[in-house]
Amino acid sequence: MKPMTRSKGTLIIFILVIVVVAWVTNPGMESFKTHFSKTADPKSPPIIQQVDYKFYSIYNVTYYEAKQIPQQTADGQPATIAVPGKTEKYVGLFTRFIKL
Repeated sequence: MKPMTRSKGTLIIFILVIVVVAWVTNPGMESFKTHFSKTADPKSPPIIQQVDYKFYSIYNVTYYEAKQIPQQTADGQPATIAVPGKTEKYVGLFTRFIKL
């Protein structure tokens, strides 16, 4: 078996350092909510779902719209329901968020 060359060893160490840095700097839900509140101005509060993959996170943001339906409520007001609108996807990696 041949010994590992210096360049291969350096490459392996570099990859391990990148993986450890990604794991340590994986942003959480509170970081995303802070980022999202600065960049977005939704009309109603969206639903945010997080999928955590240890090295990066994926966030699905679903906006809802109020729609009136032909029925009326008991007091005679038009009935309104919440309907899912658009969905946005973000990736959190190295404390940054990228909109996909």
